Parts: sequence; structure tokens; C-alpha cells
Amino acid sequence: MNKEEISEAMKDIKFAEKIMDIQSPEEIQKAFKAKGIDLSLEESQVVISTIKKVDESESCELSE
Repeated sequence: MNKEEISEAMKDIKFAEKIMDIQSPEEIQKAFKAKGIDLSLEESQVVISTIKKVDESESCELSE
């Protein structure tokens, strides 16, 4: 997994918003593949976990 490529892809706001709603590793794989980034299912699961952590973190900050 190339963290730089993933970080660069996430700078695209529309792409980032799209993957925020994706729950399955297969769909994450497809989304990144469309950006030219190949992820394994395990890597896709890591992306999902990271997104969930960021989302939960932002939710906590907003509620304070």
C-alpha cells in the first residue's frame, strides 16, 4: 500500500466524500482502482477502519 498515493487521492474532496459512505472492502478496492491505486482486501479494510476512526473523532469534537 502506497500511503502517498492514498493521501493524494483523499485530497480529492468528491472522492473522499464518496468513500466515506462505502462499507465493504471490495467497494473501497473498486473506488481506489478507478484512481489507479491497487489495494488488497486487507488494505481496503484498513482504509475503512481509518475512515471510521476519523469520522468518530470528528463527531466527538462537534458534540463538545
